[in-house]
Amino acid sequence: MELSQNMQKELYEEMLNVNEDNIEGEFFASSIEDLKSQVIEFLMIDLKYDPIDLEDIDLDIRWKGEGLYSFWGHYFTDTHLLAHIAEIFETETEVHPSIFLGNQTLIKHERSKWYDIGNFVYVIWNNQFELVDVVYSDEEETMFNKRRGGYFITELRELDNYRFYDFLRQYEKKSLMGIL
Repeated sequence: MELSQNMQKELYEEMLNVNEDNIEGEFFASSIEDLKSQVIEFLMIDLKYDPIDLEDIDLDIRWKGEGLYSFWGHYFTDTHLLAHIAEIFETETEVHPSIFLGNQTLIKHERSKWYDIGNFVYVIWNNQFELVDVVYSDEEETMFNKRRGGYFITELRELDNYRFYDFLRQYEKKSLMGIL
């Protein structure tokens, strides 16, 4: 799927919401040379680098073609890694960017994977809409009200596109941490 500038900007804005400390700078570039030029200007003007220090700067650029690039992990490593926003998004969230952007075919496919275990999949959230648990059932559970004991309970099919993306993102994060 070809990502328009607006779509790439949406991914960038979501990355700021997810982990703003891990990305910096917003560079729409059509070539590596264009990207390098924008980055050098950004480092001199916005981050107040000394021009002498920039003469031998080592930029680690993961070029994927024209698009929006950002520093990735700039303050956590000694490198100046620049990556395409789609790569950053997918790595940071473990969710395909097209799901976040509302690709119905991919959403339908991804959602269907959850029904291999049961006919109903219930997502349990706390009051801050943080994922607490996932419950599978072969029958519709009437005991699962929309709100029960301080928790929100939603059948997976009822989640809108954004909430489904957020569910996938939180599920992957908690799975990696061994919580779910």
